[in-house]
Amino acid sequence: LRDARQDPRVAPFIGQLIRLEVAGADFNIRQATPEEAEAFWASRRPDGPPLTPNLDLSVRGVQPLTEVVITDVGIVGAKAAQLAHLSRLGRHPNSEETCVEGLLTPSDPMAIPIVHSMEHYEQSGARARLAVLQSDPAFRSDPIRRSAGLAELRALIENHPVSPALLSEVQSYVDTAFGTDRVRFRSSSNTEDLANFNGTGLYTSVSGALGDDNRRLDDAMRTVWASLYLARAYDERRYHNIDESAVGMGILVHPAFLSEKANGVAISRNILQPIREQDYINVQVGEASVANPAPGVTTEQLIYDRYRQPRLRVLGRSSLTAGAPILSSDEAGHVGCVVDRIEAHFQRYLDPDYENRWFAVDIEFKLVGADRQMVVKQARPYSFGSTEIPQDCREL
Repeated sequence: LRDARQDPRVAPFIGQLIRLEVAGADFNIRQATPEEAEAFWASRRPDGPPLTPNLDLSVRGVQPLTEVVITDVGIVGAKAAQLAHLSRLGRHPNSEETCVEGLLTPSDPMAIPIVHSMEHYEQSGARARLAVLQSDPAFRSDPIRRSAGLAELRALIENHPVSPALLSEVQSYVDTAFGTDRVRFRSSSNTEDLANFNGTGLYTSVSGALGDDNRRLDDAMRTVWASLYLARAYDERRYHNIDESAVGMGILVHPAFLSEKANGVAISRNILQPIREQDYINVQVGEASVANPAPGVTTEQLIYDRYRQPRLRVLGRSSLTAGAPILSSDEAGHVGCVVDRIEAHFQRYLDPDYENRWFAVDIEFKLVGADRQMVVKQARPYSFGSTEIPQDCREL
């Protein structure tokens, strides 16, 4: 709806809890009570007991990913555990697939375990404050009140000093592995990148650098920890009935990419037509965001099919390139090959009995440097949610 905030049907309700009903080409809005809203949301939440994330607080201190395995989600979070698993594909290439020979992943990555975020939440007072907020009916039902309360939590987390012992250990690792080069501190919670809860774009990643007062390492750590309580993240977990008491934030640390020519996401099945065993590629020029593009910005979207002709189908071009392609057909083919091999690598562990006919993975990649080398910085299972898998021959 264009200029919705100025529309006389909408403007009187800005900032209020409302009931919106869309029917055909029209809609109705009226004010809603908190009780009515709670009842409606409860009717749409997944059934069954709360989902309890894996949580293991027994491991402390910096963890090089060479020491991490994919089952360590409860220790370092899903993003770090899955990058550790992905990096082993690069070290042990499949000789039948040359596209993964020398597969590049971020160098010298390490993880800060979840236990340190939990201790920081406790010591900063954020945990105690959250308990008070959750007992308030207005916090549960009013998104504006909830947003303000979550902002209080983030302020407590961001203003509390990082443990000196942990900070010293992180600084020592960064100094040895990266020096004063810029590094990325990425969210790696135990409630993202999972088969039953994707969580893409919910949390925050930031840069840090030794000796740079504008990119202090402790500030980066606190920013990532605080992002667990962004409104979008808290609301999504609440909607999916996740046990909030078991939620924690690990941090994945690896070099920043300052010379990226393109960045993108690839999924090993066509998300627009899941019955098609094709690769969906969404890419953008430079560092411009794919997952959260700026208003009015479009990305390049491609379908790549390794088994049929034409192999490459263009769904749309980037608005930042005046219609010029970002990926060449050869680059798109390479991305398709890589995501398919990563799918096989992950399925052997996550779906060893091959029960999920639509098993797929979602990867994030960058093309860096003058030679546009592909670096895969993340891989995770992709879920088609409640989409029904056909039981007939339509996929053949």
